[in-house]
Amino acid sequence: MITKSKVDPAASAVLQSAWIKVHGVPSFAREEDIIREITSLVVEPIKVDAFSLLRDEPVRVRINCRDPSKIRSIIEIFFNGVGYGIKFISESTSGRVQGKGDDPPGDQNKHGYSWKRDLMRKNLRLVRENLKRTVWRT
Repeated sequence: MITKSKVDPAASAVLQSAWIKVHGVPSFAREEDIIREITSLVVEPIKVDAFSLLRDEPVRVRINCRDPSKIRSIIEIFFNGVGYGIKFISESTSGRVQGKGDDPPGDQNKHGYSWKRDLMRKNLRLVRENLKRTVWRT
């Protein structure tokens, strides 16, 4: 059976839905609204799995994004001046067997970059952008 597509032919991309796991969320921040805010820094959240909020495990979140398989990042979030490393992993890749280039053993990806170094670079870039804005305003 042939049906008419609902996708606009002029669209450049279509977002895909997927489940991700959010690791490292402190116990006091395990609330749906807070998880939505944290997740919105990386992707578009759709739904937070309420059962995963109750358990002492990663929080599951349904999201929209371009390519769920590419979600694998760590961001540092500060709650009342205390920083926490929050890790996002697509559920489709989190069950994989440890392979060459995966992070934990060598703490580096297949290109030789570590998560810590990438995080430092992102933070440095943000600091530079803030400095430029501050200098520009004065």
